[in-house]
Amino acid sequence: MMDTMRRLASLTLVFVAAMSADARASVLVVSNRTEKPVALRLASLTSAAGQLTPTVDAGDSLPLPLDGIGRLGFMSAGNPKTYRVQSGGVYYLHEVDENQLELGRIGLSTPVVRKGEKSSNTVGQPPDAVVVPVKVLYDDAEVATHARWEARIRERFEHASAILRKHCFVEFHVVAVDRWKSDEPRATSLGAALKEFEQVVDPAPGHLAIGFTGRQATQFDRAFSGARGPLHSHLLLRESHEKTDHEQLEQLVHALAHYLGAAHSPENHSVMRTKLNDHQARSAGHRIVFDPLNTMAMCLVSEELRGDPRLHFGDVSAAARDELQRIYVELARLDRRDKTAAAYLRRLGQN
Repeated sequence: MMDTMRRLASLTLVFVAAMSADARASVLVVSNRTEKPVALRLASLTSAAGQLTPTVDAGDSLPLPLDGIGRLGFMSAGNPKTYRVQSGGVYYLHEVDENQLELGRIGLSTPVVRKGEKSSNTVGQPPDAVVVPVKVLYDDAEVATHARWEARIRERFEHASAILRKHCFVEFHVVAVDRWKSDEPRATSLGAALKEFEQVVDPAPGHLAIGFTGRQATQFDRAFSGARGPLHSHLLLRESHEKTDHEQLEQLVHALAHYLGAAHSPENHSVMRTKLNDHQARSAGHRIVFDPLNTMAMCLVSEELRGDPRLHFGDVSAAARDELQRIYVELARLDRRDKTAAAYLRRLGQN
């Protein structure tokens, strides 16, 4: 984790300098780089009203609603510390000595007062969740009965939605459950299976169709999910009865986060790490957590979905596009071997 933090710290000045003067998210993100939960206090810079007192778990990241500038406080070695923070900023808590905590800055945008507009510098309550209606399907390789499979998958989506609501104010609601016949020779290749799934499955009444195939992977294709990119209408996951329920939950959260604009992260504890087949999710007490840059990326996309639930990724607002591009540039720089962030940049129109 320390090597990752050094790399994240090195991007601070680059990311700060690059932030657009016309873009500002209505949240800030705080990442906890310590081994213990940290209780926070977020307050307005100018008013005692509207305070938030969340706790950010060890290793996790948390979005906090804020319009403009605020004060973020926490206890450090028994003494209170307070920092000036602002919306659009990405911060991390780290331990500099035993029980001595400090707040660092990964990326911080400058508060903007647009013509005819004034920042309120107020702390808000977490917004109502954006709801994405989902049609889920299983293929003819599934051995469970319809009722048993539906109960299992609905429970998995409830847990996944709780995690995503916490990190970006989005829930995925299952509105239909169906079955489709997958083509066995092609289904062993997830890319070919996704193409077939797109051709034969209509997402209605959902905005997103998610298929779960029971076809076994070949030694040449070990991918567990297939998609075209953020906000695409179809998503395909490989269902494996060899995996634990928690491993399958982690894979679903990873895939849904991709739908919401999260790219791969070099942080090996994040659910967005490049490879999930590392058995972390089998360890006792494992928690599904997000890295800070992807938390901010998902919050930006969720704000866009709040205005247009059927939005295409290439049609996000100019302000969101600017911030997302800068996040993806940094994620691509931190792990040059992974091409996910670069692919998202192309979808946003940056070559």
